[in-house]
Amino acid sequence: MRETPWSGMLELARMAFDDVLPKNAESRCLAMARRLIFAHYPQIEWLLSYSDGTQSGHGTIYQAAGFDLTQVRPNRTIYEFPTIGRRYAAMTLEAHWSGETVRQLCADLGVPHEYRTRTTWCKMGLARPLPGYQLRYMTFRDQAVRDRLTVPILPNSAIDDAGARMVRGEAK
Repeated sequence: MRETPWSGMLELARMAFDDVLPKNAESRCLAMARRLIFAHYPQIEWLLSYSDGTQSGHGTIYQAAGFDLTQVRPNRTIYEFPTIGRRYAAMTLEAHWSGETVRQLCADLGVPHEYRTRTTWCKMGLARPLPGYQLRYMTFRDQAVRDRLTVPILPNSAIDDAGARMVRGEAK
């Protein structure tokens, strides 16, 4: 974890666990991290996380850790470059366009290195949004904070209703 420029917010690293770990290791770790954050950072009232239903899964570990599903929407942030077989987040393409990653992408595609929006990449025929969904999960310090939420908490069946179920990178 590290402090961010935004007051009272923390950025958590991505979690990645090996399959040899005990069953439920991911959700147990997430639940422990949640307890530690709320215990040591009283100014934080809720945590927000996204599950990538385009490449990995629909958020089973968040469900098991007690997070609430608050959004299921078609992917608009992960883009595939089929000719070179790579995928990039829109944030990389747009906000970090001057970095080495996009510089190398341009070189590999044989195009000048310059700022382009994700729409421009698609119009050039070089990228396409990855099919799938993005799912938003939230968890709260306590019920009073949860009661102030201004978006609906969705039942987990909303994942199936949207056709967004994915396990280990495979649509289900």
